[in-house]
Amino acid sequence: MRHRRRGARGLVRLSSMRVALASLLSPPFAAPQAPPRTARIGYLGGGSPSSTPSTAFVEGLRTRGWVAGRNLAVDYGWAEGSPDRMVGLGRELTRRKPEVIVVNSAVDILSYGPSEADLQQRLATLVDRILRGARPGDLPVEQPTRFELAINLKTGKTLGLTVPPSLLVRADPT
Repeated sequence: MRHRRRGARGLVRLSSMRVALASLLSPPFAAPQAPPRTARIGYLGGGSPSSTPSTAFVEGLRTRGWVAGRNLAVDYGWAEGSPDRMVGLGRELTRRKPEVIVVNSAVDILSYGPSEADLQQRLATLVDRILRGARPGDLPVEQPTRFELAINLKTGKTLGLTVPPSLLVRADPT
């Protein structure tokens, strides 16, 4: 059996094939990239921007990688305590074609219920999952674990109500 000797020419061809194959398999250095997707959310609040805990919601989204102005647009509608405005604001938000509409319609003087900040954080988690492709019907139903007593002193004062000190000391700080 005779062995064939490879000459320098064979090595050059083999090296050329490796370079060609490597260039086909590796991504180009300056490949044009598609701009990051911008998700659009509608946030319908029953109160005003200062009275609705949308900050916890937006912060919850930020910790999950959704940053307003970068890859997230949030359209707000504020009912300013008027339930009648909710329908019109909802229609307006719907015309903007958001992927998700969040409705926070609590306008209370006194409430004992789930921690609003915790709810907003959980809401951010669920919205994140929807934006990443989860079907809303597939998301689990969750029960709150933290509750708080909230007193809206500004609304109470506007209505001429005096909140007893014994009730104020039991309220959670906001």
